[in-house]
Amino acid sequence: MSNLLKILDIKLTEKLRIDYVSDNSLDIKENTIFFATKGLQTHGSKYIEDALDRGAVLVLHNDPCYEKVNIKKNIIYKKNLDNLIVDFLFKFYQLKKEYLKIHGFTGTNGKTTTSYLASQANREYFKRDSIYFGTLGLKFNDMWHRTTFKEDRKGLTTPNIFDFFKSINSVINKEKQTDVFLEISSHAIDQKRLKTLEFESLSLLNIGKDHLDYHKNYKNYVKTKFDIFNFKAKRKIINLDCKNIKDHLIKNKNFKKNFFSVSNKVCNANYYYDISAEDNLSSNICINRSYFISSRLIPEFNLTNLIHALAAINFFNQVRKKHIDLNYLKLPSGRTEIIEDIPINVIIDFAHNHEGFENFLSSIKKYFPNLIIVFGCGGNRDREKRPMMMRTALHYGKKVFFTSDNSRNEKFDDICTDALKNNKTKNVEVIKDRQVAINKAIKEIQDNDCLVILGKGHEETQEENGKIRFFSDKQVVNNVFK
Repeated sequence: MSNLLKILDIKLTEKLRIDYVSDNSLDIKENTIFFATKGLQTHGSKYIEDALDRGAVLVLHNDPCYEKVNIKKNIIYKKNLDNLIVDFLFKFYQLKKEYLKIHGFTGTNGKTTTSYLASQANREYFKRDSIYFGTLGLKFNDMWHRTTFKEDRKGLTTPNIFDFFKSINSVINKEKQTDVFLEISSHAIDQKRLKTLEFESLSLLNIGKDHLDYHKNYKNYVKTKFDIFNFKAKRKIINLDCKNIKDHLIKNKNFKKNFFSVSNKVCNANYYYDISAEDNLSSNICINRSYFISSRLIPEFNLTNLIHALAAINFFNQVRKKHIDLNYLKLPSGRTEIIEDIPINVIIDFAHNHEGFENFLSSIKKYFPNLIIVFGCGGNRDREKRPMMMRTALHYGKKVFFTSDNSRNEKFDDICTDALKNNKTKNVEVIKDRQVAINKAIKEIQDNDCLVILGKGHEETQEENGKIRFFSDKQVVNNVFK
């Protein structure tokens, strides 16, 4: 205990038993240290008394407006508290910094796929313990585990620092190196949830337009994405083929160029790659005219994700072979997921903004002459992207079924009105019930056509008017062909 307090630069007159640590007053048990830090809307100091009532034996806070020191209650003010937390958590959970290699991925699209592929490649090719941590949950090697989030923090793409350590600690072998592959959302960057971590690599995959309901405007969103490079990292990787990334670099010439680049177009990029398809389900990728990779991933944007995944783990500086078989790599659930063992072509994908639609639909269109598209727009989220999503769907689809997708507390009719605004509606059929929409779309499919169902991907719930019920796009499709 004395070593823990030494990290925090604290001296107490009494000996304390510390069994738990948390920044969430609802998570407090007997013998807990409560860290009261600044939250998104309120400061944790607001919950100090509640934490003490629940069993906290020591409270640390950095709120200058709160009573700074109360020795009797073991309430202590530390101005630099945020900078002390990471070292404290490493010591508390008895984790070795040199054994934990953390890789972060951000981007408007592709975070899940890239981090998932990086975890797989690291595990299968280098035989190292690997953790994927993000939208899909937490996967340690080949096993999925429940995260340790409390109910009020479920649904986050990226955990805060306390949930991160608690979740990691629950699965890893502390005596072996473990690589963690972590999705980092723009919200998490803006809120500096993990800024005090030291990363092995950080990757900026792309920047489109998303979450403007939170960031208020596109300029703020772009700046936030680039703010990930304010985090400490040994390797910083960017996609030179993303126009919005290139534009930002041109406008901000003072941006430090201590990064590695990935490109399919710029020959002098650190990772220049070229793709040649053998057939619909296989591709060869040439890297820097030196390495040749075989892969069964489709379409092309997933191959771009693969190159970023390999760059993050410094793959090409560790392999000895020039010809590399990566056909064993699989995409995560709900990402370009082809439904198997049914008589028609159906693909489910998580694409949920117009850039994601553009990337996905333009690539899939190369394989099928006609696309039937089912999608909706989330309620209580960025309204500006809705008509752009519809416009993109109409551009690539023979017919579009617009339906519900987590309407939350917003009326479906209002969401639909936004999506149809300034768009031609001749080839659009509006069906609020998502199951009915999918069933009707299936009847439209002819030979060589493809039904694409977008927006929910792996999700197995539907939220409307504060109620959450089970719903799986995949199950609806499979039920038709039972």
